[in-house]
Order: sequence, then structure tokens, then C-alpha cells
Amino acid sequence: MCKHPYIDTVFNPKILRLLKKLLQIRYVSHYETLVNNKLRIYLIYDANNLPNYRFTRLLFKPSHRTYITYKRLIILYKYDFGIIYILSTSVGLLTHKEAINARLGGELICVLYS
Repeated sequence: MCKHPYIDTVFNPKILRLLKKLLQIRYVSHYETLVNNKLRIYLIYDANNLPNYRFTRLLFKPSHRTYITYKRLIILYKYDFGIIYILSTSVGLLTHKEAINARLGGELICVLYS
């Protein structure tokens, strides 16, 4: 059995936007809204009951904003090694690969390590 099949967190519109992106890249299986303004997020595990990603670092704090340019993203993409960067751009939340294809930079929201 999985160690933590789900995570409970407080509902926040920014977290909801991030969740929709994580659903799209298959990091979480689904989520549900609970009573008292809470969210329950269900993670995806592989056949060995290990999560798809080992470590996640959320970076969207007002006191700590990190912006990455398109050229810097290209450099990071060369040394990818299973890391996914989620950026807030002028067209919405994008992974680093989507941002490179759109030739956009943006604010770094979170990093997913495999």
C-alpha cells in the first residue's frame, strides 16, 4: 500500500490552477473538494508503490519570486534529468518544455524532481 495516497490542503485559487497543470502532466490522479474549504489531492504511484516524483518544491511566495527568461530555460532544458519546472507566464501556467516551444519566460512556481 502507498505511504500517503492523498494530501489534504487548504483551498486556494493558485493551488487549484497548479493542480490543473499537475493533472495534465500526470503528477496527480485527481482531487476533490472537502468541507471547510479543503482540497484532497490524490497522488499517482507506480507498480512499486513509489510516487512518480520524489520531491516537489513550491516557490510561489510573495517574498521569494524567481523569474526565468526564455534563454535560461533553454540552458536548463539541456540538463533536464527528469526535472519539470512549472512557470507562470503571460498565457497561463506552462511546463518548461511548453514555455520553450512558445518562446516565453516567466515566474517559477514549482519544481518537480523524479
